[in-house]
Amino acid sequence: MSETTGALQFNPTQDERTMGLVCGLLSAFTGFLGPLIILIVRKDSLFVKLCALQALLWHLLYMAVSMVLMMVFFVGIVTSIATTAPQKGGPPPPFFFFFPFIWFFFMAGWVVNLVLGILSAVKANEGIWWPYPITGRLAKKFLGVA
Repeated sequence: MSETTGALQFNPTQDERTMGLVCGLLSAFTGFLGPLIILIVRKDSLFVKLCALQALLWHLLYMAVSMVLMMVFFVGIVTSIATTAPQKGGPPPPFFFFFPFIWFFFMAGWVVNLVLGILSAVKANEGIWWPYPITGRLAKKFLGVA
């Protein structure tokens, strides 16, 4: 195992490389469920555990940010309607202005998840552990990899 520019180089078997590839592709299309199943099934391989754990942590972080954003949005809807309800024929509630930004966040998040999953899958198939932003370092710390 050697390190070059943040990516860890392993000498994984073909089976481990294939599982890393599958983990990346499943994380791109199934969210946290695919990496969770692979993490539970393949506990014996450090390479596969790193691939699965970083993808799982990424999706959990994305879900947490999404939930907080949705809560803020719904509080904004209720507040906006409550403050503008007595006005008839007035302008639309302000939350209509913010809806496109929230929609854009979810669409951009989906594209980022897709790109990260495919990049991770391609690198895993080459035998290289490619770290996700933020969660790659966390996965290394959780598993005690230098």
